[in-house]
Amino acid sequence: MTFLNSALFWGLSAAALPLLIHLFSRRRFPRIDFSTLRFLRRLQSQQMRRLRLRQWLLLLLRTLAVFLIAFAFLRPALKSRSGIAALSGSRISLVIVLDASASMQAASRSGSCFDLAKSAADSLLALMNPGDRALVIIARMQPEVLLNSFSENAPALRRALKSAQASDGSADLSAALQLAAAERHSGTSASDFRTELFLMSDFAGISQLPNPLPGIIPFLVQVNPLSRENLSVSGVKISTDLLEAGQPLDVEVTLANHGDKSIESVYCSALLNDVRVAEDVVSLSPSAQIAQHFQIIAEKNGLQTGIIKFEHQDALAVDNQAYFGVWIPQKIDVLVIADPTDYRSLSLALSPRGDANALLNVTPANPAGWDALPLSLYDVIIFADPPVLDRTQSLRLQNFIQQGGGLLLFPGNRTDVAAINRDLLSSLQAPLWGEKVGKVVPGGAFQSWLSPQDDNPLLRGILRPDAQPASPQFYLALRTVGNPDEVLLRLSDGSPLLSQSAFGRGRVILSASSPHPDWSDWATRGIFAPLMHRLVLRLAQSGQEQCRSLLAGDDLEVGVSTGAAAGASLISPLGEEFKLPPVVQQQRVLYRYSHVDPAGHYRLRAGDLDYLISANVPPAESDLSVPDPLQAFPGWKNAGALRTEPDDLIAEVQASRHGRELWRSALMAGLVFLLVESVLGSSPRSRDLSSANEET
Repeated sequence: MTFLNSALFWGLSAAALPLLIHLFSRRRFPRIDFSTLRFLRRLQSQQMRRLRLRQWLLLLLRTLAVFLIAFAFLRPALKSRSGIAALSGSRISLVIVLDASASMQAASRSGSCFDLAKSAADSLLALMNPGDRALVIIARMQPEVLLNSFSENAPALRRALKSAQASDGSADLSAALQLAAAERHSGTSASDFRTELFLMSDFAGISQLPNPLPGIIPFLVQVNPLSRENLSVSGVKISTDLLEAGQPLDVEVTLANHGDKSIESVYCSALLNDVRVAEDVVSLSPSAQIAQHFQIIAEKNGLQTGIIKFEHQDALAVDNQAYFGVWIPQKIDVLVIADPTDYRSLSLALSPRGDANALLNVTPANPAGWDALPLSLYDVIIFADPPVLDRTQSLRLQNFIQQGGGLLLFPGNRTDVAAINRDLLSSLQAPLWGEKVGKVVPGGAFQSWLSPQDDNPLLRGILRPDAQPASPQFYLALRTVGNPDEVLLRLSDGSPLLSQSAFGRGRVILSASSPHPDWSDWATRGIFAPLMHRLVLRLAQSGQEQCRSLLAGDDLEVGVSTGAAAGASLISPLGEEFKLPPVVQQQRVLYRYSHVDPAGHYRLRAGDLDYLISANVPPAESDLSVPDPLQAFPGWKNAGALRTEPDDLIAEVQASRHGRELWRSALMAGLVFLLVESVLGSSPRSRDLSSANEET
């Protein structure tokens, strides 16, 4: 046991006051023999013995009451678990790691869990004495150190802590603890301090933590949400390959219930450009998730913002919506490399005469001079009857596709199949052209195409359900060798007609036949023009390059061609603008932004280029299940970590530093003794006996 206020030891002498008062106040009476009362002496003797016993008991109670009250002022304490008693003259080094992940935004009894943790951290900083120091780390994906390092300026730390905000992403607590370990040995020697580590978190979704370093006193401060009942929206995916203004597009999203109760009849809405365009009513079983589909229509071209959201209030609001982007091209630049005489039908199908506002901007080029053109100006290249390519031409096409361009290849009468396979298709990791099949004489069709299904995304909206167009007739075709990523259309014998493969960020579509009159009557069919239109749209929308999706807290990286090497600006969901310098790497210019936060839509503009980035809450943050950290992290338990909650934190810290204080118990016991003495001393029997004694 130790005493935190040992300077008041002299106060214990007050316990002698009741005894001194008793001794000095005893009344002495003269002895007088009175014969008529001699028969009462025996009775008086018995009563006086009981009276003296009561008086001694009252004296004991008064003495103990005064002693315990004086004892309480000494602040007695039992030694702490760490064996450290009073810290007279010892300095304290506080290390506070504050979890700022999205789950800490869940509602608690006082604001959010993060607010409650900040209040507990502020109470710790308020305990700092001159000479103490503190390190406060806000744990996000990249930990943030308040005031950059350890500081003895408690008011400045408290001001900085007050402005800290929780993120919409995850928190790397391991990185934060490693940073704390590195900072602990900076500046003044750590051995001069008693080091206390406070990890404040809900510990939701945390699988592992590094063990605390030896020589520190660890605390696990668990901040619990009011409820774990929570709904979330995540995993938004546009399942429509071809996006056109005025045409329906399918959006798929994952809805989840992370609580223990069923949720019935909750509205879920789809918004496009902040306008509600679809909604549905859903019900979710406990700990269940479902895939929900919405069909929406974008009425205009360009970049458009989308949101799927729950109309529901629960413990965590930030994951009740998910963000996505839609890019419908306003203008697609198409380079058609073909003999203008043999393939005039291609240009006519893609760019009808007199249509100045056409979506497609078609540039014809001769197969003999196309390599002089800057390919970066085009979104799609259509190459009909390609000649033998030299190495430079092949590399230019490869780079064009790898950077997000689209290539449509048609065979022809002058195509050297072996050379194209060797110099181009094998480098693109695409299927190869095989042997030629069919009849050479025009009009002798050897097969048509396999009737496409109504749900074929390439022809959706073109074919009427109640009527099928006349099938094109194919006279010649090349067999396709290899496995494409997707077969878009097949010939009537089941072999691929149009095969699609991905390369880098772009796509390649390989046709087994050609619109040349020697190969088919394809170009004379009414289906040809809309089909070419859809193929160009499919190639131009390779991966929705203008729309990106990532998780809040992730790093953003956007690459553009070297022609756009000027700086870029990034507009956050809060309207803040950040200037991003270009980073040139080989043939690309990269724009980078670290740890995107908060969730929402970001716009990145670099010259004429415009990108929409959708940042969403990590799905792991939506599960508010609270584990027991001592069970989850046995290394902390073995290190003697104390698990506590914000309300009990200061008492636990004081007990750890000074031992378990007993002054409240001592004061309470002293007051109880006074109460008992008061009741016992004022009883009628006591007063009667006292009067009898005085009369005697």
